[in-house]
Amino acid sequence: MKLDSYWLDTAPPFLDGQQGPLEGGAEVVVIGGGFTGLSAALELGRRGIPVTVLEAGRIAGEASGRNGGQCNTGLAHDYAALAERIGADKARDFYRAYENAVATVASIVSEEKIDCDFFRGGKIKLAAKPQHFDKLARTYDSLVRNVDPEVELIPPERIREEVGSDGFYGGLVQRNGAQMHMGKFGV
Repeated sequence: MKLDSYWLDTAPPFLDGQQGPLEGGAEVVVIGGGFTGLSAALELGRRGIPVTVLEAGRIAGEASGRNGGQCNTGLAHDYAALAERIGADKARDFYRAYENAVATVASIVSEEKIDCDFFRGGKIKLAAKPQHFDKLARTYDSLVRNVDPEVELIPPERIREEVGSDGFYGGLVQRNGAQMHMGKFGV
């Protein structure tokens, strides 16, 4: 039994499409109706280039429609450790690329008037153990110094105010992140 994600189960149906064989030609064909393919098609269309999107399944129906609904800045890697490993300039470039990606999504949502519950609520990395907080503090210092002065380090004594729980040992808040309904974004 294949289960859809919450996003796909609660998204309106995709109506602007054709099923079955296509006749004729196309100036540009995008293979895949995930977010990357849809973004490419949108950009081409904005430039006046006729484009056809081919999708074997559901639009935004695979990885694009099954993620957690986050559109976040930052890196999966610890920023301070990454800067040490590849250099501050490259780490900053990676971080800014994520910032630009969030801004691009926000722009598409606004310009195309996509009702996908887009909300800039930020994100928080939580310290699950006391020693994790020291790593977050190091990352915080590096972020503020090099790339993102808007981050906030939440000390253990204030974590309840931020997350409503005393089960963590502090956190690092990045304000630029967003959440959205992925299924609605793809329709």
